[in-house]
Amino acid sequence: PASEYFISSSHNTYLVGHQLIGDSTIEGYIRALLHSCRSVELDIFDGDHEPMIFHGKTLTTKVSLREVCQVIKKYGFVASPYPIILSAEVHCSVAQQDMIAAIMIEVFEDTLIQEPLEELAEGRRIEVLPSPEQLKGKILLKRLHRPPLPRSPAPSSPHLPAIPISPVPIETTLKPPNTISARRPSDTSELSRPKPKMSPALVALLVYTVGVKCRGINKKEEYAPVHMFSLSENAANKMLKFGMMDLVKHTRTHMVRIYPKGTRVSSTNYEPHRFWCAGAQLVAMNWQTFGMLPLRNGRSGFVLKPLALRIGSKDLLSKRTQHRFDVTIISAQQLPRPKNASGHEIMDKTNAVKNNGFNPVWEEKLRIPFECVGDMMDLVFVSLEHGMFSRYHLYCRENSCGWAGYRHLPLHDSQLSQYLFSTLFVKINVTLVEV
Repeated sequence: PASEYFISSSHNTYLVGHQLIGDSTIEGYIRALLHSCRSVELDIFDGDHEPMIFHGKTLTTKVSLREVCQVIKKYGFVASPYPIILSAEVHCSVAQQDMIAAIMIEVFEDTLIQEPLEELAEGRRIEVLPSPEQLKGKILLKRLHRPPLPRSPAPSSPHLPAIPISPVPIETTLKPPNTISARRPSDTSELSRPKPKMSPALVALLVYTVGVKCRGINKKEEYAPVHMFSLSENAANKMLKFGMMDLVKHTRTHMVRIYPKGTRVSSTNYEPHRFWCAGAQLVAMNWQTFGMLPLRNGRSGFVLKPLALRIGSKDLLSKRTQHRFDVTIISAQQLPRPKNASGHEIMDKTNAVKNNGFNPVWEEKLRIPFECVGDMMDLVFVSLEHGMFSRYHLYCRENSCGWAGYRHLPLHDSQLSQYLFSTLFVKINVTLVEV
């Protein structure tokens, strides 16, 4: 099932720069999808005529939902045939929610999942998530409802709580809203608030990825297999500190999305492997900046979890082994010249040896010790940055890609575009250290 995979995911995909004043464009989606991203984000608000996508309560520009959907349909399966999850946060009125459903059905056509797959439907109840192979070429909508923002300047109303929602054509084990509210009878203000209205047409599109609010992970709380909640970076870190094994157990059968904290306004990134090690499938990254890059796995965008996370073995998770990572940076081939702010190449005023960008040779060796938990060697990532390479970028490579031995590593610019002939030639070896 899909819950046993890590999924390459993007945060605020529509932005191409700053989180508060950046531009919202379709280019962000094109770039992410062509680099095998399998989960993109849509923050949808009421527009003058049709729903628009932008970062709410900021100075970012707006882009049409219809244009974004058309781009996703056109470029979604160019790099990878595996399913795309649209992580939508909806801030629209019921009328424009109906428009969202109509636009997606019109643009995505039969690629949009609107009902359970026949081979997995047991009556009208979903017991297990389908696999990426079963969902090839399909688009899934994951949606968490938020109340619409006021259209004119006015005192803002109290934040309305998101409530778990269930798709109309499917019976799930979702608890009715009144049982959830009854858990906190002392909070009278919570009980008196009106519930945000949701469009039945849009709710009907939620099949395998039903966005719900996290109510904690314990024996008292039950989530249907299709229920999926999102955690901020800070909330996820707290859960790792106080209940990591609960999260590992939960993510064996349910999908969880992690997203960067709101203070990362310059689109910086966290270290995603912290959350992958707890089994979180969709660890959303800011693709606007180059850093610890997402999973690729041969451009599929899906990586099978280590066995310890799939079976929840405490023995495997408690096992620790020491390793040594050795890399020899041998040489580079056809390094492009750096460019200034105007985009013009900078002519380095150095002697002929130092200015050899065609085939510089270093033969420099590095040794890095590290500890591996259980069988999670596949989650060991390599990110090389060395001196002059601050202006070139290497993809972080997961061990599941098999990077031991002699390798020509491709170089990329700050927009994730690969230089055509530029590579770094290295020799890599990983050795188990006996203790």
